[in-house]
Amino acid sequence: SEALAFQAPTGAPGRAAGRVPQPSLGSALHAVGQCNPCAHYWKDRGCTLGAQCDHCHLCPDGELRRRKKEKAAIMKAQRLGVL
Repeated sequence: SEALAFQAPTGAPGRAAGRVPQPSLGSALHAVGQCNPCAHYWKDRGCTLGAQCDHCHLCPDGELRRRKKEKAAIMKAQRLGVL
């Protein structure tokens, strides 16, 4: 029988398939959830700054979008007086 090869999860079509997260300067606070995800790392071209990037390369694909949506929902709830 053939062994199944590991495949990194991919986001939207056209994303960098098979890219494995690599630490960057900005990933220092990843373990405590205080990092800022890199907007370029998971795109086809990747992040041109590499390990010197001030944003986190360890966050999964889509994390920046998820955080933006979460923040927008909190802001909306505050405007409506729910929070």
